[in-house]
Amino acid sequence: MALLLDLALLSYRGLLRRPVACVCMLVAVALSCVGATVLMDGIHAVTGLSAPDADPQDDAGFLRLGRAWPGIEQPEMVSTGRLSPLIEMLRHLGCSVSPVFIYGEDNEKHVQHGLSDYYIRSGFMGVGSDYARIMDSVLQVIDGRFFDEGEVDSSLRVAVLGTSLVSLMHEPQDFALPRQISIEGISYEVIGVVAEGSGQRSRYDEMSVAGRIILPYTTLAEHAAALFGDRPALSAVAYRHPRSVTGEFVDRVINEWLRENDLLEGRFVSHVTSLSLTGPEGAARKQGSPLSAAVYVWIVLFAVVSGAILGYIRMADRVGELALARTVGASPLHLTLQIGIESLLLAFLGSTLGVLVSTLVARPLLVSLAGLDLAPVGGLRLWLLTMTLAFLSSFAGSVRFALWKRIL
Repeated sequence: MALLLDLALLSYRGLLRRPVACVCMLVAVALSCVGATVLMDGIHAVTGLSAPDADPQDDAGFLRLGRAWPGIEQPEMVSTGRLSPLIEMLRHLGCSVSPVFIYGEDNEKHVQHGLSDYYIRSGFMGVGSDYARIMDSVLQVIDGRFFDEGEVDSSLRVAVLGTSLVSLMHEPQDFALPRQISIEGISYEVIGVVAEGSGQRSRYDEMSVAGRIILPYTTLAEHAAALFGDRPALSAVAYRHPRSVTGEFVDRVINEWLRENDLLEGRFVSHVTSLSLTGPEGAARKQGSPLSAAVYVWIVLFAVVSGAILGYIRMADRVGELALARTVGASPLHLTLQIGIESLLLAFLGSTLGVLVSTLVARPLLVSLAGLDLAPVGGLRLWLLTMTLAFLSSFAGSVRFALWKRIL
């Protein structure tokens, strides 16, 4: 134990005598870790957008939003003697409205029902922006309902459609959702309405067809009275592909749109739950995937190569010191252990610094600039890999120089 403490003290003093070389080593290892983290985030985000895991197989593969989930009774809509509390409220807010349905085909379908024309399509409702590129095959949805997380099976796709205000007037006065209707022999489920305000900025045009945004139906009707006074605390569920759109961005877009159109003051959505379309198993599988070859190449270039070079240079500056230590009786094993402790300490501090910078600076900066929800990737495994390779390369470079100078 005394020998180990003596070696640690000598290593610490040796590092303090050469601050420039030590700082260069710390920076090289930290850059290796930060660059590998950013590279892994980019690879995972691009892979997620280009190869979505969630593809509908048939009509049964769609999540029927709006139904009462098992064990919970669907709340009744209170009749007020008016045509519809929802229509009354949305008219008061200056919106035109249309119903929203579930449909199980990829192509658009034009049908007529009563006095209304319906343009039914699968998955047209998307979250698009300057911050994220949304693929057509990946459904980014803010659906027409606010509900609890227990209702959601995030591994399934969601389909919606929008039509006109007239169809709501066909329904009886006590019309409540969810409701199944039949058009040309095909059963649809009404889950919400599309409310269209005026004057929204063009950057919201991608959020839905003709600049419309889906607002909840049953929940809004249930809380219609409260919306004229106190705002209810509602939670929105945003469907996304992993690391493609952040919940914060979805929340900001909804609230900005509502405020700009004078629909509601303050915050309308109190919380946004961002759910992956691939489901927990797919997300876990992605999290557990091995590090890519590009990440290994990056670590080799920065941690291994720079570690070996800096270890070699660091020993070149200590030739006289090591030769003197041998003269006064220090053994080759003693000097080798001291060099190893110095290399391990630098590798540990550098990789730890890199992880901290990645977590506190690099990843939040990417999220704010690109709108990517970058879930932690790599973590402890990346830290251990960077530290181990940096230590081995630095130690090998130092020992190689000492052997060349016949010090060890």
